[in-house]
Amino acid sequence: MLRAVVIVVCTCLLAACGGEDSDTAYRDETLTQVNNLIDAATEIQELTRAAAERVALFLNDDWQSDMREQLSVLHDVSDAIGNLSPPEEFEDAHAALSRATECYSDGATEYEQALDAQSALGNAAGAIWASCGDLMQDATLELQRVD
Repeated sequence: MLRAVVIVVCTCLLAACGGEDSDTAYRDETLTQVNNLIDAATEIQELTRAAAERVALFLNDDWQSDMREQLSVLHDVSDAIGNLSPPEEFEDAHAALSRATECYSDGATEYEQALDAQSALGNAAGAIWASCGDLMQDATLELQRVD
């Protein structure tokens, strides 16, 4: 589902941004960060699935290192999106996208705390990602409103 939302986000950004340099720079950086988000979220999902099938992986140093690397990407994306200055026509969509990426960053913090405590992620992680997905859908709707 996240992949479908991201495709819509990217399509809206490509269609709506004009030829001004600031618009192009904003579009390019936003597309880069959204792609980074989907790559990291996909990898986190795969790592989580593997650990659910083989619980011992959760304590494996290589698995933890891989997971922490992807969680770090979520923080980086949130920071990068938060530091962007959107063109005026994208302000509402950018605010919605910022809320979504902040949610993913907060979820990453929850994962990191679980790793630090060596505790199972349980259902909380799934609830966090579902909430983030809802926020990403809100961002997509805002982008679709940009003419």
